[in-house]
Amino acid sequence: MELIITILVMTILLGIGVPSYLQFKEDNTLQGAAQALYADIQFARSEAIKRNTDDITVSLFQTGDNWCYQVSDNPDCGSCGDTDCDIHDDGIMRGVSWSSYPRVSMTSNTSSVTIQSQRTIMNTNRIIFSYGETGKEIEVRTTSLGRVFMCTPIGKAGLTGVDKCPSSP
Repeated sequence: MELIITILVMTILLGIGVPSYLQFKEDNTLQGAAQALYADIQFARSEAIKRNTDDITVSLFQTGDNWCYQVSDNPDCGSCGDTDCDIHDDGIMRGVSWSSYPRVSMTSNTSSVTIQSQRTIMNTNRIIFSYGETGKEIEVRTTSLGRVFMCTPIGKAGLTGVDKCPSSP
């Protein structure tokens, strides 16, 4: 009798715990992709200011469901993993690809984020990461005044710790 009760309790706990864990994993994967881009845009911004150059960009590449981005000061950076896509020939590649974030897709209204060091301004961008078929999305936005922030698009399922996007970009 005790064994049956123990198995019943374990089954109930697993029935509650597994879906919660899967949702937690999905949210963290989606948020991780957005945070990586957010951090690399901030890095590119600080490099542009430090080096007093307008050459540093975060180039976004997309082929079907495969996506990646690369931080570079080389205008000839043509794809992720390209050896010309480093900063000042230091040999360090900065960027992320879809393979690091399974089931996360990226859409963007631009092909690059450009930073101007003199006024620390950027072009206005909206880069959206979404997870599989769940409908969850997180957006990384840059403003013309150099602000970078993450938010959940209006009408989409929210993520813990991420505010809703303002109605205007």
